[in-house]
Amino acid sequence: MANFRGEGGVDVTDEMLDKWENDAEKGIYHGKAGNLHIKKPLGRPPIYKEAMLPITFRISAEDAEALKASADKQGVKVGDVVREACKLLLAQKAR
Repeated sequence: MANFRGEGGVDVTDEMLDKWENDAEKGIYHGKAGNLHIKKPLGRPPIYKEAMLPITFRISAEDAEALKASADKQGVKVGDVVREACKLLLAQKAR
């Protein structure tokens, strides 16, 4: 898989770089110098410093409404409230 994209949209592979390096050591140069465009990673940038795993579970409508109300009151997402509650419970159980 190409790590870089050259001018004109040509993908540059590791094999191509190795060949060009070997040729350059022999005084053989291909083409002319141009701009190098590095591909950007797809998707949203991470918002947490550590790896996060999704966990899905069911709760009653009443509890879900209480979680949403708490999150709205704090100005955060429901997931943030659930993560904080889990941390507090796990810390309490560890004592």
